[in-house]
Amino acid sequence: MEIAAKSVQHFFDALMRDVVGAGQDLLKQR
Repeated sequence: MEIAAKSVQHFFDALMRDVVGAGQDLLKQR
């Protein structure tokens, strides 16, 4: 169960990083 929790945590960390990176790219284009 703990392994699944770590996998979910890792997935969300990567997802948030992608979202933040995409947001920064959009801000740079303005």
